[in-house]
Amino acid sequence: AESSVNLAAMCRARGVPFVHVLQPTLYDEGSKPITRQELDTGPISEHWKEGVVLGYPLLREAGRQLVTRGVAFFDASKLFEHTFEPVYVDCCHFSPDSTKQFAKYCAERILSVIELPVPR
Repeated sequence: AESSVNLAAMCRARGVPFVHVLQPTLYDEGSKPITRQELDTGPISEHWKEGVVLGYPLLREAGRQLVTRGVAFFDASKLFEHTFEPVYVDCCHFSPDSTKQFAKYCAERILSVIELPVPR
């Protein structure tokens, strides 16, 4: 969180937009219905899974705090919550179509915080 605050301040001082996006991950509870294929291709250690289960709620809360500190934070962790087909090719990397969906989400959020010149 502190790194995001610092990066946002450095970017702001130089007129550069800064956007922080929390990406989805397979074992975040409620992030999506996990398919058999995803379970087969995305096994992780219990320690890693515990980190996701315990950590993602903390990351979402930290993100809410970032917003109050003026950082453009967006929570994409539930982007695939209604997606029933496989999204992940391993425990955290997306299929090509899902990568496009995540990229579109990010691009829309970036565009929401930058000021584009008005054509004359």
